[in-house]
Amino acid sequence: MQQVTLDQSIGLEGINVFNGRNNIVRFHAAPQNTGRVFVVHGNMIPADLEHAIHYRWLGASTVALEGTRHRAVIVEHTLSALYALGISNVYIELSDGVCPRFPRSVSKIVDGLAGHRVSQDELQHEVTLNPGATNGQRTIEDAERGDRIELWPIAGSQIWYDAYYPHKAIGEQQLEVELTETAYKRHVMNARAPFFVPFGMRWLLDTTSHIHGIRDDNALLIGRRSDVYPLNKGNGRYPHEFVRHKVLDFIGELALTNQNYVNVLFRCQRTGHGFDLDAMREFITRGVFVPYAEKKEHVA
Repeated sequence: MQQVTLDQSIGLEGINVFNGRNNIVRFHAAPQNTGRVFVVHGNMIPADLEHAIHYRWLGASTVALEGTRHRAVIVEHTLSALYALGISNVYIELSDGVCPRFPRSVSKIVDGLAGHRVSQDELQHEVTLNPGATNGQRTIEDAERGDRIELWPIAGSQIWYDAYYPHKAIGEQQLEVELTETAYKRHVMNARAPFFVPFGMRWLLDTTSHIHGIRDDNALLIGRRSDVYPLNKGNGRYPHEFVRHKVLDFIGELALTNQNYVNVLFRCQRTGHGFDLDAMREFITRGVFVPYAEKKEHVA
């Protein structure tokens, strides 16, 4: 599979959910082997595990990239869309250091960039499971919290995700999805990030939307634990949206490894950003993945 960039620069406007103001992300073509690089006030920050941190602020839990002078925040959603589209080399310029939130999650990014991809000469970095890795090496878990990721060989690549949150509107949710662009567009890209409405007070959310930018179309609104359904108005419900967004997040975290996975099944149970980042670092350290071409030569 060849590396991919864009044929032109593309800007998309959304909302900064930390202050409710409009902000912009601009995607620019990048040379071969550049990777995905965020640009914040002229400071370039590679989108990789070395720069990634689990970022918390005012109750928000997200992934950020630490640069020498600036930080890029909420990068997992944007990276998820880029990874699903196979865009491997791109500069991602943020107007204020925060990736915009859009209606219907990342569908605006997918629709906006899909028709502007161009192939480059170099090949993408494809890996598969090391045939010598044991079951223990292919499993990372936090027994106390119940977080767990297992890796299994499979024809094609898939994510099986088991999510749980002790709330009637969420509960236990499962999703099995292929790691392909088609499946991403069908099952994942419209899944909004959850937002837990304080005390379930919908009126408070509406009257303060100019401060935070959280709305029906860009967030899955979760109320009190006794609420059976999300608080979103109209026809905004999307079956099992919570777990679909967890898969969206996880794909964004896979993008930080700068590897394409061939014949790998990711089985995730109740994981979060911090666990996912640490687990992928540990899997790489353990040598669980090997170049795909190398394995084909070995089998032959």
